[in-house]
Amino acid sequence: MTQRALAGGAVVAALVVSAWLTVVHPVRTVLPTPVPAADAGQVQALNAALDEAFPGAYEVEAAEYLDDVDGEGMVTALLPGGFAEITWSDREQFTVQFTPTRHGEGVHTYEIPDVSRPSRTARDAKLVATRYATRYAPWALRASQVTVRAVDDPSGAGWVVEWRRWRGEVLMPMRLDIGVEPSGRLTDLRVRRVDDPALPQAHVGEAQAWETFARHFRISVAVEEQEQAVLQAERRGGHWRIHWRLSAREGGMRHSAVVDATDGSIHSANSESVPQTTGPRG
Repeated sequence: MTQRALAGGAVVAALVVSAWLTVVHPVRTVLPTPVPAADAGQVQALNAALDEAFPGAYEVEAAEYLDDVDGEGMVTALLPGGFAEITWSDREQFTVQFTPTRHGEGVHTYEIPDVSRPSRTARDAKLVATRYATRYAPWALRASQVTVRAVDDPSGAGWVVEWRRWRGEVLMPMRLDIGVEPSGRLTDLRVRRVDDPALPQAHVGEAQAWETFARHFRISVAVEEQEQAVLQAERRGGHWRIHWRLSAREGGMRHSAVVDATDGSIHSANSESVPQTTGPRG
């Protein structure tokens, strides 16, 4: 039975900021400006993506369209106990999130027909997610690597199964993330379907990228904490580039930026305060 839902502006906008901007769309730096309603074609596109992922389960009657100053857009709508969104007009990225059952707000997660089963271990969750992905997104399983990580919430909250593809040391842009709760039901779906792009040659190594990073922020390379550098393909200015994605903590600040691995230029530089960690009191 199809579950219908109407979009709710404030709730959807909050979910978009918390889920999409930080996970699926990490290079976006300008918060989108809401436009009252999506048009019929945009609603149809979102419903088509929902029907492909969850055949016959959900249909939205209205949605919102969020557009930022770079001309990138997102169609987003509420679902029973969750939300769905798709980028517009490329339809390249699709995200669905449901409230986990452990929150005690009812059962809103998706039971995968003939697949969901109790998942008490990471291996169980991987099996459920793989069976679903084989049916829904076989393209993501080809020549990719799969990892399983526990949800950051309390122990036993569930798992996220992730597929990524690498070309040598470069992380390609395709993404498939499936969240599975202990019941075996689906809590999250994050998809980026894009072919491996043609890329320029990389001439800037990790050490040189860190030097550029340090000069920009006027800090020592030997900062308190450097997160692992990631070399990945990202679209910038309408063109695919290879970027070093870097992040480091210095005192109460966390600095982040990307360094172009071809020409050494730095982009998306940002600094933000972070809570100080203190040891136990004596």
